[in-house]
Amino acid sequence: MSKSFITTFVRLAIRSTGKPSNTAAFAARNVRALNTSAISEPALVDNSSEISQQISPQYASKTSWSAKLRSALDNGAKTSAISRLESSGFELADDCQAAILLNIENAQRSNDEEYVTDQIAKAFEIIAAMKGSNINGNEKVYGPLLHFLIDKKMVEEFHMLVEAMRDDSDHYWLREKLARLGYYKMLLWIKLKDEEKIKEVCSMIIKRFKEKIAVEKNCSKPPVIRRGWEIHRMELCNKQCPKLTKHYLLALCEKDQHKEVLRILETLDITRVESFRLWTSIFEHLGRSLAESVAKKLLRELNKNGLSNYREHDVSELIFSYVTSIPNLSIGSAFFKFKELLNELDITPSTASYKKLINYSCDSRKEEIGLSILQHMYEVGLKVPSNDAVYLFRSIEKNYGFNLVCA
Repeated sequence: MSKSFITTFVRLAIRSTGKPSNTAAFAARNVRALNTSAISEPALVDNSSEISQQISPQYASKTSWSAKLRSALDNGAKTSAISRLESSGFELADDCQAAILLNIENAQRSNDEEYVTDQIAKAFEIIAAMKGSNINGNEKVYGPLLHFLIDKKMVEEFHMLVEAMRDDSDHYWLREKLARLGYYKMLLWIKLKDEEKIKEVCSMIIKRFKEKIAVEKNCSKPPVIRRGWEIHRMELCNKQCPKLTKHYLLALCEKDQHKEVLRILETLDITRVESFRLWTSIFEHLGRSLAESVAKKLLRELNKNGLSNYREHDVSELIFSYVTSIPNLSIGSAFFKFKELLNELDITPSTASYKKLINYSCDSRKEEIGLSILQHMYEVGLKVPSNDAVYLFRSIEKNYGFNLVCA
């Protein structure tokens, strides 16, 4: 007789001490259970508390990727096993994430199409079961799977998963991340080399930004009394960069779509971007693209307006991102370029940017440059955090045995 899913996991969790286990072995068993398609009522085959390998779920078709994956989503949405586990005190969010990552890893290592399909189907089923059980997820859960589908150019399956996530938009973690899906869609279009779609989206971004600017000029006028219009006007008058635009631009920068990035930057007011990650990605892209004139122009704009919303960051950190992304530039040359841009653009250096330079030099095993950076910090009157100095000297000790310090 098969036992309930919760009984199986409770027996897995009890050791000879009779106490619940929080060890890595317990987590590994949870992952194993999830990865054996054991979401729906696995059997307890003996008294050893081990879960046997389960027969794969019956899918609509054994030869069709789409039919199998769609069936996996349906099966996962119908199961209640995960919710019963969570209601009994089990923390399964991390285990579900680990199970999905294991499915993806297995699929990446295999050239067997049927096996790959089964692994991705299991990941689909876990995601659907998590949603149906109200288990909070995030990008760590669905992001790797979307990346896998993009890398394999599985377009239909990609849209299938995206639509399943949209259907569950009442869940706050999906509602908040809905705009983030634009990032993955842009990655897919770039992977497929769909130049027409990329150009269309970039044109849409530019058009909407121009419309936004035009409406902002009339924001002082009384709102027109029309259903939905007042809310629409308030959104347009918000001077922040739209979330979807930020995610599209982030993907374009990461994949070095230089022509499209420049088109958007020529129109978009970068000071409206409230995402330091996006700023960093923009300047890393400009460094890789050797677009120094564009970088200087944007740095001047940001330095003039300041980063008031990011007290923990400053413009000099963006210079670091730019110079360390320039191809074939040595650590010493990058540091020289960093100081050159600070002087030319009259930008005040910060401890944070120098800390990044020191870590960069250590990671590149160029600790002698790190010492020069440390000395320069003293010369310009910057406070040197003890942790950074200790990190540098420990790196020297590890790689050179203090010979560099004695020299």
